[in-house]
Amino acid sequence: METRHFPGTSLYLGAHTADEGQDVQGVRTDTTAATLHMRSVLALQRYFEHTPHNGLKYRGKYYPNDSHMSVPLIGEYEALRFLFGAGPK
Repeated sequence: METRHFPGTSLYLGAHTADEGQDVQGVRTDTTAATLHMRSVLALQRYFEHTPHNGLKYRGKYYPNDSHMSVPLIGEYEALRFLFGAGPK
């Protein structure tokens, strides 16, 4: 992906799939299969945050106080605001 460019492309990544009581740092240092998915999401987020020169308009957020059931609604709302702006003031 380092040679790919994404001009005019936007991506919002919202996530929370860690077990209760486990924080982001705990997920990053864990090596079990149970956290593989979340570690992959965090690695992708870190890559996009540190590779701004590829033209991708990116924002990501980890929702530590929400669950797998609430993140889709909250994440979609924040993604729409990111993509289309906050609306009239």
